Amino acid sequence: MNSIILSMAEHHWLFSKNPGHDFTRQHLGKLSFYDTMRLIISMGKGSTNDEIMDYFDLDPDLIPSQSAFCQRRRQISLSAFEYLFSEFSSSFPSTTDKFKDHCILACDGCHVVYATNSDIIEDYNKPRLIDYKGYNHMHLNGFVDVISKAFLDVVIQPGQQPDEREALHSMLDHFTPDDPQKYIITADRGYESYDLLFHCELKNLGYVFRVKSPSSPKSILSYYASEFPDDLEDFDVTIKRFFTDKATNIMKSQSDVYRYINPSKNTPHFYELLRKKHSHLYFLQFRVVKIKTAGISKTGNLFPPDSVQFRHFYRKRSGRRKPEKETGWQQQVSL
Repeated sequence: MNSIILSMAEHHWLFSKNPGHDFTRQHLGKLSFYDTMRLIISMGKGSTNDEIMDYFDLDPDLIPSQSAFCQRRRQISLSAFEYLFSEFSSSFPSTTDKFKDHCILACDGCHVVYATNSDIIEDYNKPRLIDYKGYNHMHLNGFVDVISKAFLDVVIQPGQQPDEREALHSMLDHFTPDDPQKYIITADRGYESYDLLFHCELKNLGYVFRVKSPSSPKSILSYYASEFPDDLEDFDVTIKRFFTDKATNIMKSQSDVYRYINPSKNTPHFYELLRKKHSHLYFLQFRVVKIKTAGISKTGNLFPPDSVQFRHFYRKRSGRRKPEKETGWQQQVSL
């Protein structure tokens, strides 16, 4: 990473908001483009002054003022970090160990705490008690190759206003592989939505999503709850439907054949699929698989022939080498 930043520093005008003006006199000050970049990406959750002093090893001759750092930070464009991310990620070797000749990609999000600044309202978490301090955090959404552990994409959102589904939509838009059918997208229950399934369909990507139990009214499986056996610990059920934006009397009377998608629902990728096919019908076949494992539920268009393959797949996605203690149930939907 240091070599990439050094190369960027040699062409700093490409990554400055005001080329020809920003960092033109960096040799006269304490903060060069190189040090500013490294300081930003190495900062933890301490105060800005603490992080600056830590970076310069408390050397009074090297430590710049907080205002000088903030000024330099404002001079660097967003493209600098996008370029650094791209170059650093591309240095990882491509995946060679695959699941049934497919590459498994996982999407998930987490909070990242950084230096406290109550002026950044969208990131500042106010303390609930007077004697406690607030903190700043951003929401980091990552798109990761589970085998090589390389990040393919990231989306950073305000800590107080995260939207993980929208982040995955953005990363799917950015993802343009040569052979999309060789990839399987995996995600947990927070991503459960018809529009994400339709987005994967539109991109010709495989997918496995964790979903809520069919008994939950918020589950996308609740519509098909009567088609699942209640008395079995494991089951594998294939669901077939023509999804449509038309609600004719015939379609309403044949709910086992048609699934109406209300236009008021936020499913823009469904209508994009219909436009692509020049039709009001889109046929979707998927599997719902329930297996005893670690209390997981998933939705997707995967192909494993039995529950053993599903268990193996989930361990790949979660990074676990051995099965967990079997305390729950896993439901997965797969084409």
